[in-house]
Amino acid sequence: MTKKTDIIHIDEITPHIQTDPEHPFRKLNIGEDLLFVYGTLKNGGFNNSWLFNSEYKGGAITTNPYPMSCTGGESFKGIPYVIPAKGKGFQIKGDLFLPTDSFVWDAVDRLESHPDLYRRSIVEVLDINNNQVVKAWMYFASPMGLEVLSKGDKRHITDIY
Repeated sequence: MTKKTDIIHIDEITPHIQTDPEHPFRKLNIGEDLLFVYGTLKNGGFNNSWLFNSEYKGGAITTNPYPMSCTGGESFKGIPYVIPAKGKGFQIKGDLFLPTDSFVWDAVDRLESHPDLYRRSIVEVLDINNNQVVKAWMYFASPMGLEVLSKGDKRHITDIY
C-alpha cells in the first residue's frame, strides 16, 4: 500500500533535475558494483527475472530523497520512475543486488532502455541488513524518458511495489 501519495507537477521539479551526461557511461566494475532497484525489478517483482543469477543483498533505501512517480491511474500500478532531483520527494525503498556478469548489466540496460528512457547513476543507499551506507547504481528517468513517462498520471509514490 502507498504510504504517501501527493500530486506532483513536473514544472515544480524540472528546475531541480541534476544531470551528468558522462555519468551513465562510466565503466562498470563487474562483480563489485551494486545495483539498487525499485518497482518491478525488486525481489519477487514482475521483472526481477532480468537480474538472472545476481546475488540478492537485501532491502535498501536511498540516503537522499528523490521524486518518484508512476504512469497510470490508481487502479493500475503502471511504470515507476525516479526523477534525478536529489533533495526533493522522499527516500526510495528498494532492493540491492550484486550482478555477477556483464550479461546481467546489458540485459537490465536493455529492459530500462538505457540511456534513452532511463539512465544509470550512482547513488548512496542504506543497506538495511548491515546498517551501512553503500554506493550503488540506480536507474533514473532520462530527460527524454521524463517527457515520455510523465504524460500519464503524476503521482508521487514511495512504496507502491
